[in-house]
Amino acid sequence: MREMCSILAPRPDIVSGQEEDGCLRPVGHSGPHICYIPTLGTYIQWETDDECDCEDCQSSDVDDWCVIYGEISAQEALVLIAESDAGTSKQ
Repeated sequence: MREMCSILAPRPDIVSGQEEDGCLRPVGHSGPHICYIPTLGTYIQWETDDECDCEDCQSSDVDDWCVIYGEISAQEALVLIAESDAGTSKQ
């Protein structure tokens, strides 16, 4: 069995405070994190916005950065997870 990334979304509003298991992709994956919110029956993808240069992202606080996130379909989530498992993720 593979070890899951399990990183939790950095902001509760991304997952409506409902996330349970963190990222479902394997440790060391590239591209966005994928989590499932069972109480809502939805998948969310999120990643750090490395291109943001807002005041908060430029602060000296290493935990203060912007995140790109949104809901994706179960099919999209399963494809991203499968690509990670196969080592073919291009994201």
